[in-house]
Parts: sequence; C-alpha cells; structure tokens
Amino acid sequence: LDRTQRNDAFEVVESTEISAQITNFDVESGEFKRDESVDATATIENTGNTEHTFFVGYSAIGPNSESYDNNDDTGQTVTLSPNNSQTVSLNWTVQSDSPTGRYGALISVWKESDRDNLNTRLDRTQRNGAFEVVEPTEISAQITSFDVESGEFKQGESVGATATVE
Repeated sequence: LDRTQRNDAFEVVESTEISAQITNFDVESGEFKRDESVDATATIENTGNTEHTFFVGYSAIGPNSESYDNNDDTGQTVTLSPNNSQTVSLNWTVQSDSPTGRYGALISVWKESDRDNLNTRLDRTQRNGAFEVVEPTEISAQITSFDVESGEFKQGESVGATATVE
C-alpha cells in the first residue's frame, strides 16, 4: 500500500456568528408636545465572533398600541467588533398625528443594516408608560374692537377708551 499524506490539505475555520444584544436602554420621561423630541440611549454589544454593522431602531408605542417611528426616520447603524459595545443616541419627534396619552418606547437591534430591509431582529427592549404626549397649552387673545374718546384734553384729565378682547 502506498500512502501519501498532505498536512495542508484543508483548514478548519470557525463559523461566522452574527449576534448582538441591548445591554442598557434609557428613555427620557416627562410630558412632550407635538414637534418636541423624546431622546433615548441604547448600549449595543456585539456578542458574535465577527465585526458587523447592525441597525438600531427606536419607535414610540402610542396609547392606541400603534408604532410611531417618524415615517421610518428613527434609528441608526452601529459597527462593532466582537465583544465590543457602544452607546448610541436616538430620538423620536412627536408627530402632528400622534394621539395624546402615555407612550412606551421600543429599541430593537437588527442583523441587517439597511433600514428598508430589516428581517432578523436580534434583540429588543421595551419600556411601557415611558413618557406622555400632551396637548399644547395655547394661550392667545385678539382685540376685536377698540375705541378711544376723541377731543382735546388738558393735563391731568382722563381719556376714556374701550377694547373688546376675545
């Protein structure tokens, strides 16, 4: 029997594992009016074994259980090496069609980096009742009529005037 051995015939490689988790999540609390921004921070850790770019999404969950993400404008990408983490700043703006009431906040980290093609959610964290959307306090007045007494007046005399304010 003739036997030939090659020591470099193949190489064993570790399979690529892409995974991440949310290790911290904070969302601003309080009352917010339309067009105000609700800020949040999320710390994302690459728990896989290869560098990867992840998408971190941020949505507000309204009192009607609807999700609001500023017409797909919230969230951002983060590129991380294995076992590294980074804190990202996110914000959601109260939209004109956002109903008033208590809102939750949802952070998700996705395997895909293209916001328009998200299929694989790796982790998510939600805070219920995180903040409240309120009606704007509007104080306004309008003068609808104004009349001043006419004529000549001497120093020390009063001049009468009337105004109607709505």
